[in-house]
Parts: sequence; structure tokens; C-alpha cells
Amino acid sequence: MKTIIYLLIAIILFGCIATCETKKTAPKENSIVIETVDKGISDDLLNESAEIIAKRLKSFSKEDFNIEVNEEDNQIIILYSGKPEMSFIKKLIVQKGNFGFYETYGQDSLAILLNDTNKLFSLLKTNPGNNSASIAGCVTVSEVAAIDEYLFTVKIENCKFAWTKPGTYQEVCLYALKTCKNNIGVIRNSGIKSIKYARDKVSGGHGIEISLKKPEAEKWAEVTKLNLNRAVAIVLDGEVICAPVVKSVISGGNCSITGDFSENEMLYIVAMAGNSMLPADFEIVE
Repeated sequence: MKTIIYLLIAIILFGCIATCETKKTAPKENSIVIETVDKGISDDLLNESAEIIAKRLKSFSKEDFNIEVNEEDNQIIILYSGKPEMSFIKKLIVQKGNFGFYETYGQDSLAILLNDTNKLFSLLKTNPGNNSASIAGCVTVSEVAAIDEYLFTVKIENCKFAWTKPGTYQEVCLYALKTCKNNIGVIRNSGIKSIKYARDKVSGGHGIEISLKKPEAEKWAEVTKLNLNRAVAIVLDGEVICAPVVKSVISGGNCSITGDFSENEMLYIVAMAGNSMLPADFEIVE
């Protein structure tokens, strides 16, 4: 009799454990679960992250999203209806959202900063000479790892490097960015007053209209004045999304981004740049 009772207790306990474990890790239908990389994150930062994610999703998509916070397991659950663009949604909920405008070093200036060491230009198959071009060089995606390995050893004050996204032929280009204090650009998320997606009524192309806060507008006017006929890189989470050449001084704090982007790509940039950066690192729980 005792054996039967013990067996029943064991079965009940096992069932409870299995149920609890399933409840913790199994995502709900039409949902994505993300979890903090740092398990010691505070509840305040977790909830702040959830609010930022909610704003990003609302800005990007017309679909309905509900956000739930599981403080016990450091998780945020994103429930959704319809068929949102999941490739963008997954980036919106875990990417940091570090957006900024950067001045760039020309090849001639970069050569001086590298102390006449031509290894980088050799890897890029570029001869800098007296070239003031803002692109350090372009290579195929397969060549990036070797160049990144070299760049890891390069220590230049007020400079960091960033690649563009792969083009049609899997080519990427490298930029040397001028950085301010704390390795940031001249304009970042916090300096944006408003940002919105706009479609050109004549060409039908996709664009973004940005309005800067007053201090940043004054700074931007000075930056564009000093960089006439040079490129200014616009960077999102370490990737150069475009690098327009400054043709005139931009005063008043209003500027725009155009280029070969899809509507979803532009909406993604708006959602990321128009909101705060996530205060914590997240990963998707499979």
C-alpha cells in the first residue's frame, strides 16, 4: 500500500514540475518570447524595455501587439495578430537602436591616422594616395572577417569603423567614422525632435524626414558647414545605412534620408531612430 502511495506522490510531483517548466519556456501561440542576457537586470529596466519595444512596434506596423512582462524570468512576451513582417519584428524587439550621424575620415586622413601603415588599404585592395574619398574601401562579404580581425588591433583615438549592409553583389564598403566623447556621433536618438516616413509624390521613392531639437540643429548646421562636399555617415546599430555627401549648409534642423530602400526598411529606421535605445541586451527564446 505504501509503495502505491509513494508512486502516486511521485507521479503528481513529476507532473507539477513538467507543467511549471513548460509554462516557463514554451511560447504562446502567435507570440515571441525574449529574455535578458543579463539575468540580474532590475524590474524597472525590464519594464522600460517593454515600453520601448511597444512604441517601436506601434511605429512600424499596423498589426496589433500586446506586450507582457515576466519579471520572475526576465522575459518579455510579444503577442501579435495577423501576419507582421517577422524579419523586421525580430530585429525591432532585440536590436539596441543606436542611431547616429557621423563625420567621416577621407582616405588621405585615414592614411595619416594609420601612421602610413598600408595594411588596411592592402586588405581593401585600395591605393589611398591623395584620395579624399570617404569610403575606405569595398570588398565582398567573404573578405570582411580578415579585415575585421585586423581592425580589432587598430587603436585610433576618436575613430571607429563601420560597414554598409551587403549590396546586390554581396559587396560591402568600410567607413572610418569620427567619434565624439563616449564613442558616439554628432547626432544621436536623443537629439531627434521628430522623425517620420515620407514618400516622394513625384518619384514614388521612399524617404524619411527628420527634425532635430534646437541644440542639435545648431550643431548640425556647424557640422554640415565644415563638411561641404564630404560624406556624413548615418549609422544604425553599427551599420552604415547611407552616407550622403553634404552639398550645402543645413540650418533649421530639418533634413531627410532617401535612397534605395523599401518601405519596410524606412519604417524600421523610423521606429528605431525615433525611440530610445534599449537599456538591456535581449535574445529570442526559441
